[in-house]
Order: sequence, then structure tokens, then C-alpha cells
Amino acid sequence: MDPAIIAAIVYGIITGTAGIITTIAGIRAAKEKARDDCHKSLMEARKESEELAQRLHDLRMKEMDE
Repeated sequence: MDPAIIAAIVYGIITGTAGIITTIAGIRAAKEKARDDCHKSLMEARKESEELAQRLHDLRMKEMDE
């Protein structure tokens, strides 16, 4: 077989493998970023919920005093 053909086949295999590895790394990075963003949003929502619960409690206590 012609050495140029063998080199092209080897180059194609290496390039294809690199593409697959890059894709897998990109998917993992995207999942990690999405998980971090979700966790951040959850923490913000939880904080807001606690603040609103405290405000509601304060309003109820104020109403009982009146």
C-alpha cells in the first residue's frame, strides 16, 4: 500500500479521535457549568424565600399587636 495512503488513514484516525475527545470534554464542561448555574440559582431562590418568610412572619406579628 502506498505510504501516503497509510499516512492519510493514520492522520484521519488521529484527527477523528481528537475530535471525539474534544467533544466529550466540551459536554462535560457544559454539564458542570449547567450544574453550577443551577446550584447558584437554587441558593438565590432559597435566600429570597427565607427573606420573604421572615417578612411575612414580621407582618403577622405586627398585625397581632394591633
